[in-house]
Amino acid sequence: MTKDVETQFFELEGFADLEWQMKEIIHHVRADTAIRQNFVKALRVAMQPVYEEVKRTAPYDNENPRSQYRPVHMRDTVKLKARLPTDKDMESVYANENVVAVGLVTVKKSAVSLAMEFGTSRIAPRAFMRTALKVKAPDALRILKSELSRMLPEYMAKLNRRRGK
Repeated sequence: MTKDVETQFFELEGFADLEWQMKEIIHHVRADTAIRQNFVKALRVAMQPVYEEVKRTAPYDNENPRSQYRPVHMRDTVKLKARLPTDKDMESVYANENVVAVGLVTVKKSAVSLAMEFGTSRIAPRAFMRTALKVKAPDALRILKSELSRMLPEYMAKLNRRRGK
């Protein structure tokens, strides 16, 4: 049973001020430094609700608890990462030229995790990662906006203090 991956797009508004602040910051520091110190940090905080939802809904085999033969369940492998995009990230259908940072919630890649998320010819998909993103995306966007609106003015003030203004 193969299905196309559901693509979800978000319309973002009110980022003109953010763009202006980033341009001002980039006049004083390298762009990658500013992005790493602001966007990546904010994205890590913003993706926390998605991470928690994936962790909560990730498959866990109650009938076969951890043992020396099964030391790890899929729930144990959930990770949250935020970083600058790589060339491979930019090849994704979800990326465009405006991507400045990447937030990821991942599980260990295996036949089991892929089968759970996307299904197989014999098993229907039981998506937990895409569902978590869909459910928690509004929270993540709200937190991202809040974090950036707090962080960028603080960062500009810090740069101004360093320059003696």
